[in-house]
This record gives sequence, structure tokens and C-alpha cells, in this order.
Amino acid sequence: YEEQGQPQPPNFSAPEDQHEAAKKAVKAADELRRSKRRDPEDDLFDGDTVGPGAVFRFEEDTKKQDQLDGKVLRFYACWDDTKSTFGQKLPFVIYYYLKTDTLEVAEHHRANTGRDPFPLLLRRCQLPKS
Repeated sequence: YEEQGQPQPPNFSAPEDQHEAAKKAVKAADELRRSKRRDPEDDLFDGDTVGPGAVFRFEEDTKKQDQLDGKVLRFYACWDDTKSTFGQKLPFVIYYYLKTDTLEVAEHHRANTGRDPFPLLLRRCQLPKS
């Protein structure tokens, strides 16, 4: 511009990207929502504090859960159905979660057995004691 004798125009700011502005607004709303959350350690309630869904948490339970967090017992089992006509031995893995006292039974899949890969025989749940 200077060689042609014209003054250089002032710098322009880049136009605001509406997508980036929307992402910033969503992020700000998430941070605000998280800052307003109650700290679960402030009181002895988990989840709803009133009504039929209220769950009371005892201190000894939290200590037990802290100690057993992430610990799982794994057992290998075999379902022997060879006495039936087309029976076979099916391998299973039994997982017992110590923190929640829940149990899960999963079939151990072997390649090329001709069986459908059914994920779980028993989903993770608490079993009745009786």
C-alpha cells in the first residue's frame, strides 16, 4: 500500500465463530452446574434426601466401600451338560464385586465353537440369601 501511496487500513478483528461461542457457553453452563452440586460428603445422604428413593448411608459402610473399592473376586466355573443329547461343557467366569456385594456370571467364549456369543448368563445383581 505504501508503494502505491495509499495508507494501510486499520487491522480488522476476526469474525466470531458461532460454533466456538456455543461451545464456550455450554462449557460455562456445565462449570456453573458442577459448582452448584452438593458435596456428597457434606451429609449422610446419597441421591434423593426425601421420598421413597432416599438412601441413608452409614459411616462404617463408606469405610468398607473405600477399602474394597475396585476389588473383585473371579472364579472359573464349568456347566457340565454332557448328559443331555447334544450337551457340552460350557466355561463361565463368576465375578463377585466386594464393594457392592453383587455377582455377575459371564460365559467364557472360545473361537469357532459355533455358539452365539451371549454376553452374560446373569447380569450384575445382588442375589437373595435364601
